[in-house]
Amino acid sequence: MPDFDFSALDQLAADLGEVPKGAGEFVRKAVTVAARNVKDAWRGKLQSSESFPRAAASIAYELKGGYAIRGSTITAEIAPRLGGQGSLVFVTEFGSLATSPRGYGRAALQETQEDFVDGLAKALEDAQKAAGL
Repeated sequence: MPDFDFSALDQLAADLGEVPKGAGEFVRKAVTVAARNVKDAWRGKLQSSESFPRAAASIAYELKGGYAIRGSTITAEIAPRLGGQGSLVFVTEFGSLATSPRGYGRAALQETQEDFVDGLAKALEDAQKAAGL
């Protein structure tokens, strides 16, 4: 029976095991940039609206979750801060009896989706580089 040297394959498996450990910080950066991009795009749409331009300042994002060695959950919530002009954002987004919905938040999310996917791909590349791959 032939003798096979699996040491290179074993090393690759060990190296790939390092990628998830270091990916969290890079993914967190990608999610942060994506959230900021959605926030800025949404704000831009509101600022150009004739009805509620001051409501744009209420749009904010908050990162939630974290990362660990095994598994992670990193999310970003992008929404208006309630109170004052922030409450009016829901009227522009979903409409009311007197106004039709404008969907600025949804549009901002769709416009920045490709950048987010690209950012995640770069985050995983960076994690691989950090793991020496």
